[in-house]
Amino acid sequence: MNKTIAMYLRCLTGDHPHDWLDWLPWAEYCYNTAYHSTLRTLLFTVVYGRAPPELLPYALGVVRTDAVDALLTYHDEFIAKVRAQLL
Repeated sequence: MNKTIAMYLRCLTGDHPHDWLDWLPWAEYCYNTAYHSTLRTLLFTVVYGRAPPELLPYALGVVRTDAVDALLTYHDEFIAKVRAQLL
C-alpha cells in the first residue's frame, strides 16, 4: 500500500515534489477508488458498502473566501489537465 500511495503522490506532484502533503488526500482518494484485483472491487465499496461519490466540478464564486475559491479552482484545473494527459 505504501508503494502505491507513493506512486500516486509522485504522479500528482510531478515537478513539485515538496507539495506532497497538499496532495495526500487526493492520493488516498485515488487509492480508495481504484480497482483492487485481489478484492475484485473498489476498496471504498468494501469499506462503505456503496459506490464512491462523484467528483463534482467547482462552480466559481460559491465560497466566500478567496483563498478557498482559488484552491478549488486550481484543483479543478489540475484534474482536467491530468484527465487530458491520460487520454
